[in-house]
Amino acid sequence: MKQILKAILIAILVALLIDAGIWIWKTATAEEANGQAWVLCSPDSFVTVRSGPGKNRRETGGLDCGAHLWTDSTERNGYLHIVDMNAEDPAGWISLKYVVFDQPVEVNRRMVVRAQGRVAIRKSVDGKVTGWLRSGDAVTVYWMSDSWAVTSRGYVMSRYLTEDDDGRRDLQ
Repeated sequence: MKQILKAILIAILVALLIDAGIWIWKTATAEEANGQAWVLCSPDSFVTVRSGPGKNRRETGGLDCGAHLWTDSTERNGYLHIVDMNAEDPAGWISLKYVVFDQPVEVNRRMVVRAQGRVAIRKSVDGKVTGWLRSGDAVTVYWMSDSWAVTSRGYVMSRYLTEDDDGRRDLQ
């Protein structure tokens, strides 16, 4: 019985340490960006700015893909506090699902997946996996930062995309 309790306590401690490590990593990511962030979203869409950190908060505006933001690096409930977004209302909150800390560029061209195994297609930055790509699959890339790309299939980590299109399989 003592061994079971000890194992449970160790498991709880490990879970707490992992959770704390993820929080520290995410906070460090925002802080290392020197207060800068950018919006990364699908073409012809925008990301909602809210009065507070949550979907239930009042909408105060919207930002287009590629918009440059300034932040105080405060993160709460999956939202990032924006202190200057070059808009009428200079402050607000934006979902971290659509924020990158490296400047994206508009691409609008076909690229090919190059990877050893499968590459996850996500609903948003670090979001839920919605499908998979294989090496050689081709997708249209709309926006790309050093870390993420918005493609015709969803969000994909940029490091797996290349302009080499020999032997590609089109996946519109």
